[in-house]
Amino acid sequence: MKLFREKNRQQAFLWLAACIVIFIIIIVFADFLIYKDYNKQVSLVIVEMISKIKEVYPDVKEETLIHILNQKSQKGEVNLSDFGIEKDTMNVIQSMESCFYHSLFLFLLIFFSFGILAVILFFLYFKRENREIEEIIEYIDAINRKNYDLCLLENEEGAISHLKNELYKITVMLREQADQSKKEKEQVKESMADISHQIKTPITSVLVMLDNLRENEEMPLELRQKFLTEINRQLLWIQSLIISMLKLSRLEASVVEFKREKIYLYEFFQEIRENLSIMIEARLVTVVISEKKELYFFGDRYWEREAMTNLLKNAIEHTIEGTMVEISFEQNYFYTKITIKDQGEGMEAEEQKRIFERFYRGERTKNGVGIGLSLAKKIIESDCGRVRVNSKKGKGTVFEIVYSNR
Repeated sequence: MKLFREKNRQQAFLWLAACIVIFIIIIVFADFLIYKDYNKQVSLVIVEMISKIKEVYPDVKEETLIHILNQKSQKGEVNLSDFGIEKDTMNVIQSMESCFYHSLFLFLLIFFSFGILAVILFFLYFKRENREIEEIIEYIDAINRKNYDLCLLENEEGAISHLKNELYKITVMLREQADQSKKEKEQVKESMADISHQIKTPITSVLVMLDNLRENEEMPLELRQKFLTEINRQLLWIQSLIISMLKLSRLEASVVEFKREKIYLYEFFQEIRENLSIMIEARLVTVVISEKKELYFFGDRYWEREAMTNLLKNAIEHTIEGTMVEISFEQNYFYTKITIKDQGEGMEAEEQKRIFERFYRGERTKNGVGIGLSLAKKIIESDCGRVRVNSKKGKGTVFEIVYSNR
């Protein structure tokens, strides 16, 4: 910053020196023009006088005429009236000479006055500009200290004002980036706290059961098998939690690049239904897919399969055994809508508000880690869609997913 100030000061003095040189050149040139005009006027008067003398005294030599015009001769002052020239004519020359010096003096006085005024204005302008530059330097120093709360907006025209406004735009951008970075750090911190809280209980349970297995060598085989089954279940639960959290963290960190693929809905949900066939059979549920095979939407097939699988699993888990889950499609010029409807017990309005919260598990939830719906919502919204839930107690739950076709 010190180097910048010194450079700015040097540039100002160079400009001042250049202005002074130009000012002097203008003065010299103006003096030359005034002097040239004066000589021209005097020459015209002298030529007129010589012409008159030549008319009266054609034999008079030029040397004598010069002495006459200078009011001198070897014998002393010459009477001009003897040559037909009145003294008023010489007074004209003397008056012109006097006017020339007065005009020259007045011109120099005015010019130097304007010059001094220009120098004063230059220094005042330089002082103001230097003060504004100092403000900008202090502003940049504040930005370097991560202080983004300053305002440097200017309504005036000019390079400095334009620079201030550009700096303000940069500050706003840096403030937004800092806020986003702070938000992301908070999200990471929250995610780590959630993972720690969620994993603590199953790990403790696994360690307790392992200690029992190790210390009790005579444990009945049936109980031992029960402990091993429970350990396996808890470990699968932890694995599912970690995988889901890693996916959610990637989405929240905005490091996922979504592809834009044309996905035919009927074929897509048939694949998901096949992957959930064991769960469907266990629950004695029928999953009915709309046979509008020509309908499609645009999205990332991998991530959308994750989202739709979680939504369909939720519907299968909460619908009444032996009933049906319906998947229907609707499409027009503007959007494509997917509807997943179960025949479960439904939800109260308060539960609907929280259903997409991370780790939220309703009273009816028996399995899962409480992150599937949160992950599904994040995927759909990150892939330019939106999802909403509509449910009434005793009338089942409907998930509506909408994607724009534009």
